[in-house]
Amino acid sequence: MLVENNNPPHSSVQSFLMDSKGEVLASNRPELTGTNLSDQEFYERIQKGGERFFIHKEKKIKELITYKKSDHSDYTLVHIQPVSEVTQLNKTALNTGFIVSGLVLLFAFFLSWYLSLNFTKPINQIAKKVNQIAKGNFHHSEDIEQLPGNNEIASLNRDLYEMEQGIRQLMAEDLNRAEEKRQLEIQMLQAQINPHFLNNTLNSIRLMAIMQGAQGIVDMITSLGIIIDCSTRSTTEKITIREELSVIDAYFAIQRVRYKGKVSFHMYCENDTLLDCMIVKFVLQPIVENAIFHGIERKNTTGHITIEICQKEHDILININDDGAGMDHETLMHILEEIQDTDSSHNTKGMGLGNVNKRLKYVYGESYGLHISSKKNQFTQVVMKIPMERE
Repeated sequence: MLVENNNPPHSSVQSFLMDSKGEVLASNRPELTGTNLSDQEFYERIQKGGERFFIHKEKKIKELITYKKSDHSDYTLVHIQPVSEVTQLNKTALNTGFIVSGLVLLFAFFLSWYLSLNFTKPINQIAKKVNQIAKGNFHHSEDIEQLPGNNEIASLNRDLYEMEQGIRQLMAEDLNRAEEKRQLEIQMLQAQINPHFLNNTLNSIRLMAIMQGAQGIVDMITSLGIIIDCSTRSTTEKITIREELSVIDAYFAIQRVRYKGKVSFHMYCENDTLLDCMIVKFVLQPIVENAIFHGIERKNTTGHITIEICQKEHDILININDDGAGMDHETLMHILEEIQDTDSSHNTKGMGLGNVNKRLKYVYGESYGLHISSKKNQFTQVVMKIPMERE
């Protein structure tokens, strides 16, 4: 040490500018300025050059000496600092590095924990539930933890829950509809009592009536045979409107004999091409039967039943009108409620209006079916709406 250091450690560094003769031109220590250092051991090593720094021992104190010679003059900038101080600075820097590294690791841990809690875990949960839904597993919707907040993940989680509930509801509705359709099919099968045997029996009775000259019986059996034949010869669910009306003609032929002119029937179609459109078979006869038994039969005078067929955009409307006894508002509301009831145990037995309405909705959808209006002692109108389908 050129100058004794009685100041704090941070002032032990000595820096100075000297010329080639060892004369100190300037220094951070004023007492060094103007002195000559050519007699110092480190001066000779600096003059020899070839080193950027070296360790010099001065009074048992090791010092780190670094220097830089000017390329354009004979001046040299020298920097002297105790090795112990440099070591202490390194230790301080190392300790600071350890502390900073620890803080960074701690921050990374808490950041990872936060991301896992708020992002990774919910996303994994949603992915797991989507995988369950893809496999058709809808039995653990309660496993979807409802996430708080209004962020995108919470919103996606709620949408997934609502989607699953909607799918489960649709599946339940489909199962119910399939079961109701199966029950209807069972009812229809129960109504078909060995049709081949019945046809053969009717033909035998018809031949006996012809032999005995009973033309009225012959006509009734012929009409009944047409109805039975139409119901059994086709395994399809739909027939043309023309074929359906032939069943109504045969049915009216039987009822005219029974009621002896009390019932009249008229049919009008605005376009004959509509008669070639398809309709669910045996849906008009129950409506006409209701018009006779609950409308015309209760009158003391002749009743009239009219069937009108017209087109409305892409649909077909079939209006069945009668001028029978009609219904009051309370009775009409009860019937409307009954035919809309999806529970077959509360609907009209057999092939009544309720079953007709359900069959139409099953085949065509909820926007199709029957609409009923009536006024007591004046009229009853049943409007059947079906889509226009060609054969």
